[in-house]
Amino acid sequence: MTNSLHFVFNRYKLVDSNSLFDIFLGENEREQDSLLFRINKQFPDNLISELTSTSTMSIGLIQQEKQKTIICFDLLDANYQALFFNFANNMIDYVCRPSNADTPFAAIVFRYKQWQKLLKANRTGLLSIERIRGLIGELLFIQKYLIPDYGPQKSLEYWKGPLGADQDFRTENTWYEIKTITSGNDTILVSSIEQLDSERFGAGEIVVLSLDTTVLADPEAITIRRLINKIKLELNEQDACYLDDFLFANLGYYDKPEYETGHYVVRLSSTQRFAINDTAPVIRRSNIPSAVVSMKYNISLASLNVFKVE
Repeated sequence: MTNSLHFVFNRYKLVDSNSLFDIFLGENEREQDSLLFRINKQFPDNLISELTSTSTMSIGLIQQEKQKTIICFDLLDANYQALFFNFANNMIDYVCRPSNADTPFAAIVFRYKQWQKLLKANRTGLLSIERIRGLIGELLFIQKYLIPDYGPQKSLEYWKGPLGADQDFRTENTWYEIKTITSGNDTILVSSIEQLDSERFGAGEIVVLSLDTTVLADPEAITIRRLINKIKLELNEQDACYLDDFLFANLGYYDKPEYETGHYVVRLSSTQRFAINDTAPVIRRSNIPSAVVSMKYNISLASLNVFKVE
């Protein structure tokens, strides 16, 4: 990118502004979609190496007179225009948070690196139907069970599955594993030996939610976007930002209109909870040879009926 950038602002629309920075969205001089930050500070040298272009997006950095910096993200491949605008809106929302307003360079670099990681793993930016349904199940459990018992902040702290824990939720004295199925499915998949190992982790619960496809006009319809917004109504601003960051960094989720369509729209048909203790019919590490490093298995829900929690 050249220094001609200073006279093409007529191609951009100002979308946010404060005493420290201005944010523009529009097209660069090559008519490429572009997100531009103009910041009233000098860019720190130690962060320059963190802004690397990709095959889809180039990054321009210009140090202007009077201690001003321009950072520009330009879309190179027009096939990813929709994804670019999702990226731009997400970047703008993140940088404009009150907690980030005084450190725009650090915020820009941090969020951009998260996007690089996300797009490396998932080029479309859209999570699978199965992953979204699983996420809806976990969020419903937070909303309906954890928040009433523990409050919003603790409920988010107990969400450990996306961080690599063996169970989805761990409180001070128990754990919960959330499973989502469709009505009529009579088995659940256990994805590891450790997941339900009550000898190792103590007693806990399996929570099985039946989620069935429906339409937006259904009064009982649930979408991931609406559910997150409902949960945020119970959170303070700091916890709401934490939830957004948790979903984005650990699960690759960010708001997309596609999640309001097709099989992403579900209704909750039933919820079943089963106590997992030392007598429950699950596999434990002590049951199998040490040579077996990992395994997955299915459990019949009928076999768990005697352990049902009302």
